[in-house]
Amino acid sequence: MASSVLVGRQVKYLSEFGFEVSERPAKGYKIESYYLPTNSVKEVIVTKVEGDVEKEIARVSSLDNVIDLVKAFEGYPQKLVEAILQILK
Repeated sequence: MASSVLVGRQVKYLSEFGFEVSERPAKGYKIESYYLPTNSVKEVIVTKVEGDVEKEIARVSSLDNVIDLVKAFEGYPQKLVEAILQILK
C-alpha cells in the first residue's frame, strides 16, 4: 500500500492585517500549503502567530466549498482570505 506523498510545501507569512511579509512576524499569520499528487488536492494550514506562540486556526483543501471557506474566515483580514483562495485555485 502506497502512502500519500506531499509535494511542493510552501510557507507564506502575513502581517496581522493580511499583507505578505518576508519573515515570520511577531503578530500575524503563517500559511503552509501542500500538494498531494495522488489525488490532486491542495491543502492549506493557517496558523495564527502571536510572539513565540503559533495556534492552528484552520485546515482547508481544494475540495472544500469556497463559500463555506469564506464564511469560516469571516472576521479575519480580507487579504488572508484572498491568499488562501489564490493558493487553492
